[in-house]
Amino acid sequence: MHLSGEEEEETDHQICNLPQYHPHLRKDKVKEVMSQYVRQPGSYLIRKSQSQEGYYTVSVMHTDNHLYHFKLQQQGRTFSIVPDKIFPTVAAMLEYYSGHDIPGNNVKHIRLKHPIWSPPEPVARVMPVPNSPPQSMLADSRNGREPERSAPFQNPFPSYRRRPPEPLPDFVSSDHYA
Repeated sequence: MHLSGEEEEETDHQICNLPQYHPHLRKDKVKEVMSQYVRQPGSYLIRKSQSQEGYYTVSVMHTDNHLYHFKLQQQGRTFSIVPDKIFPTVAAMLEYYSGHDIPGNNVKHIRLKHPIWSPPEPVARVMPVPNSPPQSMLADSRNGREPERSAPFQNPFPSYRRRPPEPLPDFVSSDHYA
């Protein structure tokens, strides 16, 4: 079904504001990201579909150590993963499937229990003027003392881009698309 511009914009807005949406995650990198969650069934993320433009995919780790992918479908102003069960918002659908199995022909007990948050976007830094010490290094003009130095910044958000993931265990099978 083709969506109107307004419906497509609403879908993008709903999904892009979710912390588990990974806007730059490509299909070929999903396994790499999800490998860190192989022992946590129900871990999931949302990404853009590469096989169908304008659609999104929900990727979830299952108890059988397989990775399953479901196309997020929109019909008018409603959303679904399976045609029989529709929801007014994406958030309502995710909430429902956190406590209920996603119906499927080949596998049971797939739930969306643990959202995998997307790492924060890098923030642009202001570059200092060459050969000029940072303000924090200058002496306090009021009393001539060196200012106190603060602790170096530590990023509170782990990122799959900074730490190489563990390789997938041998018992993790290939992807399954529903």
